[in-house]
Amino acid sequence: MFRSGPPRRIQPSIPPANREGEKVPSPLPKKPWEKPVFLLGLGTASLLIAGSILLYLYTGSSFSKNDDEVRTPQVLQADYALWSASLRNLSKNAANQNAPAFPLLPPPAERKDSTLGLWNRWKNLPPEGLARAVLLRRLPQQVELTAIAPRCLTVTEDGVTVDYTVSLRAKEDILLVPVVPISLEKGLHPNQTRLYPKGIYAYDLPPGKVFDLAGQKTVFPAGSTMEGGWTLRHAEKSLGTWKATRADLLTLTRIPALESIFVREASQPPPALLRSQSELINSRDKQIATKQTIDSRLASISACGHGRWNRRHGWRR
Repeated sequence: MFRSGPPRRIQPSIPPANREGEKVPSPLPKKPWEKPVFLLGLGTASLLIAGSILLYLYTGSSFSKNDDEVRTPQVLQADYALWSASLRNLSKNAANQNAPAFPLLPPPAERKDSTLGLWNRWKNLPPEGLARAVLLRRLPQQVELTAIAPRCLTVTEDGVTVDYTVSLRAKEDILLVPVVPISLEKGLHPNQTRLYPKGIYAYDLPPGKVFDLAGQKTVFPAGSTMEGGWTLRHAEKSLGTWKATRADLLTLTRIPALESIFVREASQPPPALLRSQSELINSRDKQIATKQTIDSRLASISACGHGRWNRRHGWRR
């Protein structure tokens, strides 16, 4: 019933043989690139790389961070004519109590989507950073650029012209303030009448000129936004870098040399400039301080003159 003797040795299984008596080889392991996980990862990486390249080609063009704008006398004259005309129109609207709004920005140009296709954007549209840099040079620090978008792209022989829609936000009240000669009240000393028109009453106005605070008009209230058009007149690409050489001024733009010419012109209503509320407060304090300085010096000169006259006659006051 039970078999005696040593236990029987169990032989390992042998793979079946083929018809020629050869052993069937075991299946080879799959190579890494044949595995589905590897193929999926490779496809994902390829898509990411291709997307990065396209994104760079679409938005990664470099641009000059310098001020490359051309300022010849002819350009300045043309810019001044448009800028001063916009300020005069603003003053006329401010004098009209029924004016519905104050046009600090011109209306946007007609939108032409056909000029802003994917290929044209990549090849001919300057980077948004370039347009922002040029526009920020034209805005006072009290006004924030919140949005900018192209509306029309025009390609020329030596560059491009781009019309934009821009959106601005006022950080504080922006007011339109007439600039007038300092008033000379009756009863002033002759020396005061002679020296007051020569005093500097504002850091940004010629001698003898002051802001007429009684005639100020709020045209851009703090916290409000406005939208309008702006044009980058000429931009060009050289050695892979975009440069802006011409762009429109804004009514809000401040160029001291142009403002100095403007406020000296005789016009009706009087020439007016755009200033923030805080700047007008500083200007008022500066005007008071300048008058006090002139009066103090005149009093000192007068006292010194009386002292010399008294010593000459041998007695003291």
